[in-house]
Amino acid sequence: MFAYLVAGLIVGGLVSYLRRRPGDPPVGVQLGVGVVSAGIAGLAVNVLLDEDFLAITAWGFAAAAVGAFVVLVLVQARSRRSESDHTLDA
Repeated sequence: MFAYLVAGLIVGGLVSYLRRRPGDPPVGVQLGVGVVSAGIAGLAVNVLLDEDFLAITAWGFAAAAVGAFVVLVLVQARSRRSESDHTLDA
């Protein structure tokens, strides 16, 4: 389980570093979202593959990294879209 959280932390940091633009959520929020989404994705794969709930598997680790990346990109896209909606109102 701890490895999934570390994967989310690493992916959150990389996405924040590589895709940083004005209007994006703060780095702390991105790291938190990465950790939570990676943990959920890794645990979900463990349940789907009928593994031990807290086991660390290669598929679970990969799913944790991919899940964190997808959620973080969606969060960034959502924040940019809401920012552009606010600039149109002004």
